[in-house]
Amino acid sequence: MKKRTIFRMGGFLLFLAAFFIEGMVFVRVKGSEPEHILTAGNVYITVQESRDSQEEMNQNEHNGYSITIEDARPGEEIRRKMLICMGDGSETAYLRMKLRVESDGLSGQQKTELQDSLSASSGWTHNHQDGYYYYDAPVLEGKKIPVLEKICIPENWDKPVCFQIDLTVHAVQASWLTPRFGADCRMLGWIPTERLLKLGWINDI
Repeated sequence: MKKRTIFRMGGFLLFLAAFFIEGMVFVRVKGSEPEHILTAGNVYITVQESRDSQEEMNQNEHNGYSITIEDARPGEEIRRKMLICMGDGSETAYLRMKLRVESDGLSGQQKTELQDSLSASSGWTHNHQDGYYYYDAPVLEGKKIPVLEKICIPENWDKPVCFQIDLTVHAVQASWLTPRFGADCRMLGWIPTERLLKLGWINDI
């Protein structure tokens, strides 16, 4: 009995070791392919979806860090209130995110059109080269940052569609990187410090 308990504890510790690496936390969530949040430094965030009413919540599926849209009609504008929430005690951090359209019922061209129709909330800048949206200012503890302004279904589509939008979020302690700005003073990337580079988890910044 004692040996079995020891083995169970050892397996649990190995499980934790696989998901916690010096200042880096992986959080697995639900979705068509599990998405994740990546943080570096003393940063704590969650993703929530704000609802105006319980009735609306019951009518729409919210699965992990994905949202599912059903029977979206051509020309329809859909608004969903997803929020990135900075936890109490978190250090100031920079945020970036990716939004990805998934659906077995859409062609590749339709996915691209729908992806291009996504409108991020105010404060986000889309870098078309790496696919990330960067939040223009460092975010303090306790703040809630809106993610998605609206989803526009192309008017030339011939029937209602169902699809899923997966969300990936990276949050890095502000002192661990230097923001890179474009000519219009909008953030387009991150320049990592040596400390962040040693973690080796962000290779495309």
